[in-house]
Amino acid sequence: MYTGFFISMEGIDGVGKSTQLNLLLKALDTYGTVYFTKEPGDARFGSNVGAGIREILFKKPGTANVAPGVADLLFLADHVQNVSDVRKALDRGEIVVSDRYADSQFAYASHPSKRAPAWACRYFNEQFGVMPDLTILLFARGPLYPALDMVGADNDVEDISWALTRAQQRLGIEAGKQDGKAWNDIEAQRTIQDAYFSSLKGQNRTRIIPVFEDDSPETIHAKILDEVVLALTTHNSGRQYTLPIADVAAVAA
Repeated sequence: MYTGFFISMEGIDGVGKSTQLNLLLKALDTYGTVYFTKEPGDARFGSNVGAGIREILFKKPGTANVAPGVADLLFLADHVQNVSDVRKALDRGEIVVSDRYADSQFAYASHPSKRAPAWACRYFNEQFGVMPDLTILLFARGPLYPALDMVGADNDVEDISWALTRAQQRLGIEAGKQDGKAWNDIEAQRTIQDAYFSSLKGQNRTRIIPVFEDDSPETIHAKILDEVVLALTTHNSGRQYTLPIADVAAVAA
């Protein structure tokens, strides 16, 4: 039985996950050894096969240019390796923080643009691996507007296009990443977020954090930290934790 603590963070593209993960990692520096990973991995973090998979699926040829099921098998290979690495870190008593986990496969497979065969989700379910102790879902919110093909106030939908706009404006090593994805439009992102919500709501491990476009990183960070502190305290039989709010400016620098 592992002795560490496992946190995963999920959310649609551009919702602010990378920023919040950096802030959380900074805050956890005071706790002890933290193992950070991501799915798929890249040249810095995650599995040792992730960087190559990320290059194939998010750049060239990209998910839109491979046969149905190819992307899923590559994502699964990365996940299986990541599960092995996560288990080892937990056995060492470390806190594991993962930028996406198997839950993302089920959410993204919900949209037809992913072209995920049913067998792919079965394989992911069979190889799910270690269940996170805490899963934080960053849930994009926005102003309501009437759906063009519906009538009545109950059929209003939220404008969450700001998240996709942010994702498409990424810089540095993430620049151009969105272009290689087949699910690069707002309706796809909305479907994926709805699938995240349907899949994760009601699970004891899940904490859903609403995120609006004008929310400051500090505001969201404080909410996440409250959940992490409570979960760590419960996990460790009431031992009290005090995690300092990370300096947003310092982390962003």
